Amino acid sequence: MSKLGRLVLVTVILGLTMMASSSVWAKAESAKIKDIRKLMALTGSADLGMQVMDQMLVAFERNMPKVPKAFWVDFRKEIDVQGLVDLVVPIYDKHLNHEDIKALLVFYESSAGKKLIRVLPQITKESMASGEAWGRQIAERAMKKLKAKGYR
Repeated sequence: MSKLGRLVLVTVILGLTMMASSSVWAKAESAKIKDIRKLMALTGSADLGMQVMDQMLVAFERNMPKVPKAFWVDFRKEIDVQGLVDLVVPIYDKHLNHEDIKALLVFYESSAGKKLIRVLPQITKESMASGEAWGRQIAERAMKKLKAKGYR
């Protein structure tokens, strides 16, 4: 076989090997993505995201009292939770390997994990309220200091 023939043969073999290995990699990646979506569904990540969104909408309503309630109700209906999930999946993929995801699935399927899932919405709600109050106190303190220094 000529040098050119051997080069073509080696190139074809390398190409086929790369294609086969990338196909296996894609399947493994697909399994990881499926597990990430399962983890997000199990933990209610999208629901927590919507809970945060709902609290933001309440704040918007409070800060924009002239906007009719119907606007906010209609606007809320337009929010696509799946869009949030699709945005977050690559973030999980970036920071966690498949073994991490599998271990998290085991944890969240345990009794302690199920309890965390059950109480996390309330923890989130209370934490946001505490954070809002804390932020308000800091803002008030800053305004007092600015006023004392002659800034308005």
